[in-house]
Amino acid sequence: MNQPQVSIMMVNYNRAEFIGLAIQSVLDQSLKDWELLVVDDGSVDLSEEIIKSFSEKDDRIVYLKNEENLGIVYSRNKAIKNSKADLIAVLDSDDIWVDSFKLEKQFNKFKEDKDLVLVGGGVIEINKEGVEKKRYLNPLNDKNIRKEILSRNPFAHSSVMFKKSVVERISGYSDLQIGEDYDLWLRLGKEGKLLNLGDYLVKYRVHDKNTCNTKTIQALKNNISLSYILFKNETLTNHDGIVFSIIKLNESEIASSSRDKSIKLLDLITMTCKKTLIGHANYVSCLLKMNDHIIISGSDDMCIKLWDLNTYTNTITLEGHTDSIICLIKINEKDLISGSLDKSIKFWDISTGLCVKTLIGNNISINCFCKLNDTNLMIGSGNSIKLWDLSYDTVKKI
Repeated sequence: MNQPQVSIMMVNYNRAEFIGLAIQSVLDQSLKDWELLVVDDGSVDLSEEIIKSFSEKDDRIVYLKNEENLGIVYSRNKAIKNSKADLIAVLDSDDIWVDSFKLEKQFNKFKEDKDLVLVGGGVIEINKEGVEKKRYLNPLNDKNIRKEILSRNPFAHSSVMFKKSVVERISGYSDLQIGEDYDLWLRLGKEGKLLNLGDYLVKYRVHDKNTCNTKTIQALKNNISLSYILFKNETLTNHDGIVFSIIKLNESEIASSSRDKSIKLLDLITMTCKKTLIGHANYVSCLLKMNDHIIISGSDDMCIKLWDLNTYTNTITLEGHTDSIICLIKINEKDLISGSLDKSIKFWDISTGLCVKTLIGNNISINCFCKLNDTNLMIGSGNSIKLWDLSYDTVKKI
């Protein structure tokens, strides 16, 4: 078989009662230049007989069998690996395509817009017996999809077509316990444009053997990586000056500091500012997360402040530097190090608010540093990097 225009992937596990209808809905498509890869994941029902009854009559249907149950992620990635076309459509073995022009419409959209990486469409939900329960359209254009995708999944898996080359570049479906399709859409969104057609394309069957439900989708949302802020492709415009520092607080929140003297706590799901912390007399140059309840800020006002995220208050102010604070490092749960333009490094006990040690060894200001281990600091100062042995308070230029 020559390279088809579209490859279709279908993964099956013990769905003999549904898979025949799914395959027939592929055969009914107006676009005929396709291949259908059916990966059976170790079924023990009559699935194999039904699949073979179709594949033996139509060489466009390719039957791939796992000798044992290896899981849906493995099977989906196996289908992708074995597909011949760069455009892959998905149809789960218990769903049905209801628009006979579905493949043709999506294929044409990819021809029209080379930046597209994922195209879906509308959904008709049915129960196990095939009775319609409800129908809905998802947000259509790229902008509106991005507004919603961090709060819900705006693509029905069996409605989509995507670019194989892009999916392979981002390593396919991730081996997650739930929501591997949702995760893939999020990563695809960082590679190109997203689209949903305003047509009802698929009957999505809801029954007790579905691999995803409301509870598991919520669990996935709670584990969305911070990196998906890039996906959303929007700008948080909450500060009135240059932003100097951003730190991650948890999977859906960050803190930022700015020349406007403020620290803002930002919600990545709603893209809003939850709280603004005010207390510094000059711009806030650096931030550090000590634990889930405390962040620390350093400022051009020569002060270091500890902030309680439960009460949103400044609990301790550390003073001792004679110029701007440039960098902060956590040593353990109660100790931190600060670097300053005054050419010094100070060790602080935040439980007492006292400076326990000051290191002087640079002839110019300290720009940055990092902790290598319990006894060594790497210090960036001017055009040099220095290794500081804390056990002997000695410094060596690298």
